[in-house]
Amino acid sequence: KKVDGLVGSESARIEAIFKNVEGITANLNNNNQKISDILTNINTVTDKFAAANFKQTLDNANNAIADLQSVISGIKDGKGSLGLLLNDDKMYQNLNNASKNLDELMIDLKANPKRYVHFSVFGGGNKKDK
Repeated sequence: KKVDGLVGSESARIEAIFKNVEGITANLNNNNQKISDILTNINTVTDKFAAANFKQTLDNANNAIADLQSVISGIKDGKGSLGLLLNDDKMYQNLNNASKNLDELMIDLKANPKRYVHFSVFGGGNKKDK
């Protein structure tokens, strides 16, 4: 009896709630196709965005590879300093000789520093009058 009394006193509210639920359900049923279309559009946009980013990344990678191939081709053809160094024996020999001469100069500089560095505490240098 208590439940009947409670339901009876709130029956107007309960009826309003059921009407609202029925209205919402009917609205969803009427707009079901629109909701499906919206979700399809969202999926399409998301897929296109993902594909565009992937395509851009792939294009960038392809461009970088093409640039690298061009540089390697230039080196193989003897272009640029690195290409000459790797492909031109004269350039290699000149660098080898320059390195050898520099080593010899450093050894001589350590052994005979007075030959290369003239130092005077008083700034005298060579005096012919003495």
